[in-house]
Amino acid sequence: MDEYKISIIVPVYNSEKHLKKCLDSLVNQTYKNIEIITINDASTDDSLTILQEYENKYENFKTISLEKNQRQGAARNIGIKASTGYFISFVDSDDWIELDTYERVFSEIKDKNVDVICGCNYYREYSNGVTSLTNDSNYDFISKLKNRNLEISEKEQLLFKGPGVCQNIYKASLIKENNIYFPTGISYEDNYFVPLLFAYVNRLDCFEYPFYHYRENLNSTLFKNNSTQLDRITIEKMRYEEFKKRDLLNSLYNGYEILALKLYYLITLGSIYKFYNKDFIKLSTSLKTEFYNTFPDFKKNLYYRSEIPIIDKVKIISMEISPYFLLLLFKLRNK
Repeated sequence: MDEYKISIIVPVYNSEKHLKKCLDSLVNQTYKNIEIITINDASTDDSLTILQEYENKYENFKTISLEKNQRQGAARNIGIKASTGYFISFVDSDDWIELDTYERVFSEIKDKNVDVICGCNYYREYSNGVTSLTNDSNYDFISKLKNRNLEISEKEQLLFKGPGVCQNIYKASLIKENNIYFPTGISYEDNYFVPLLFAYVNRLDCFEYPFYHYRENLNSTLFKNNSTQLDRITIEKMRYEEFKKRDLLNSLYNGYEILALKLYYLITLGSIYKFYNKDFIKLSTSLKTEFYNTFPDFKKNLYYRSEIPIIDKVKIISMEISPYFLLLLFKLRNK
């Protein structure tokens, strides 16, 4: 049935080494009511040649080729707009999924009118050949929300407990009708898209079956020592303004504040230490000032005690005393 059709969106940029493994996991799905939309983001290797081979071979395979590199957010947006499925799924071109992914999902999901289907567990594929199964610590929470209308407090928690972008399957209308798209020309676009989308979710389902294989990519944004690391801060500011503009901030404030504390402040402090060690004092002090000006009462948040680990509270207190204390703490923990 067309209402169960899935559009699988794959942005591709210079992925020739692993691309065929990714595409084979899609074209050989046991669930056949799918369309595969690949966006060649001006690759300079043989990625486009590979994509064209698959497009010529498979009727449900489509390639959109961009003349100028627009980065992953823009590529995904183009795929969303070109999609015709009832559901949308994202797969990155270095990764792959289990061949029975969508068949198993739809055999388990009882209410296909849900806004999002969360896949909480996944595999991590390391460059040394080791495969590790990651069990999402939030699965128990999310599984309790299945097939019923969510309460405000549950939607708040979903902002900071929801799985990553590629672990979920989304109702296409949820994205398109609410005009939820990825920021373009910037890294960490997932940090903007996923919480904004979860703010609109009223019903969800989930499954425990791990289907997604994340390949460790040492050239990815997470491992690069360049200016893209500070895109985290820009993305956080963009998301904050978007939540305010859509009048979502007031109703979901407690959840949003914890999300910001984790992604905007704590994780960014770690990135500054890892990639900008020489400028740690200056950058961390600036970040602290901006965060505290925006969220001055975050310690009074009703989720603060239960959701922020002790080590993170120690980091917060250390930074309040002096950025040099936090710098020492990072050095001791990373010996």
